[in-house]
Amino acid sequence: YSHNTQDVSQQDTTYTLVRYSQNKNTIHEQIDLKGQQPIPGLATETYYIDYDQKTYALQLEYPENETYLTQLPFSQQEFTHQGKEKINNYNCEKYTTSINSNTIEIWITHDLDFQATPMAQFAHLGGVMIKYRRNGSSITELTHIKKEKKKTKYQNMTPSPTAKQVT
Repeated sequence: YSHNTQDVSQQDTTYTLVRYSQNKNTIHEQIDLKGQQPIPGLATETYYIDYDQKTYALQLEYPENETYLTQLPFSQQEFTHQGKEKINNYNCEKYTTSINSNTIEIWITHDLDFQATPMAQFAHLGGVMIKYRRNGSSITELTHIKKEKKKTKYQNMTPSPTAKQVT
């Protein structure tokens, strides 16, 4: 998934890597810092989505091996179905909602044989999120799907067992 805005001069160069294995996702934000060093003490965020259990976890990992974890049930945010559209050659269902005065539009496809989203808070919609737009300008869009040539069993598909629980 890539992130961008309509204004190319402000284009965001981050991307999100989503891995899927055995009905679970991991979402890891990757930031292109263009050679700059990250801010000291900045945490790395990783989301773990379990579609079977209808839960997701946010894990924060700090440079000195400090790890924190919070687990949440899927959101119950209500969406309005707006119809069908074709996005990037995928048959999609379009949904809209409003969150904290932000207009959210999401396009989901059920054409693929797995579920994936770069945003854990919308995992309850199922399918694969193809496009997300906030307030008409901030866009996250699926850029490509890479299927491993051989069966790959990903490590770290579950949160760290040593993470400190945050409630």
